[in-house]
Amino acid sequence: MAGARAILADRTWNSTPAPDTLAGFRARAARVGEPATTPAPLPPRVTGRPSHRWTFDDAAYPSGWTYAAGPGNTLLAEDSAGDLSGTSYIVDNPTPVPGVHGRAWRFASDRDGVGFGGLDVAEPWTASVRVRPTERTGDQVLLSSKAGALKLMQHGTGRVGFTRYGTADHSFDHTVAPGRWTRLTWVATKGSTTLYADGRRVGTVAASIPLLLRSLGTERAGLRGDLDELVTWDEALPPEEVARLA
Repeated sequence: MAGARAILADRTWNSTPAPDTLAGFRARAARVGEPATTPAPLPPRVTGRPSHRWTFDDAAYPSGWTYAAGPGNTLLAEDSAGDLSGTSYIVDNPTPVPGVHGRAWRFASDRDGVGFGGLDVAEPWTASVRVRPTERTGDQVLLSSKAGALKLMQHGTGRVGFTRYGTADHSFDHTVAPGRWTRLTWVATKGSTTLYADGRRVGTVAASIPLLLRSLGTERAGLRGDLDELVTWDEALPPEEVARLA
């Protein structure tokens, strides 16, 4: 596509009123050379405090935001600790319900989700959320990106786990009880992930994934239940800090 791309660029940005000679075009394209790309800068890691915190309480849309559908058609998930506020999907919305503190969001179909559009954060990290399942399905994704998924219910086991796409599914020896609030906390270091339920250690899996911040849920493996107070850290919290969360 190099030749066609150079022609398009020449006719789009070249200020001459008409194409010049083919030889002149080729000489100019050779001088410019092939375009270079620069990867997006990674956000700085946050230490000593949460990197993100979504309470799912009522919040006003930030000034200057543009969106495909306005408030009322989409719900704002305000990030009170960082800069990764998101919105519910346009087709279906979670339902606001009473939470542990303030409001929670109830997810009832695969089309209920939240888009954050964040970049993955390499290990170490911690993610903690209060969850109250309303029903069991074969696969339920909490956080996701193209790299993988953090699971409330892992495909094939129904247990809490995580997946690195194209590599492996992992499950902990824990199933979230329906109809009651549980605080789940994942603590990941490179090559190791530990799960806690209500501050108590469940177990450790000898594998890890980045902290996945593209979306809550996916269109094929949505949540079925209530979420409240989802918090992340760019560091691995020690067990005593995890216990205090509960």
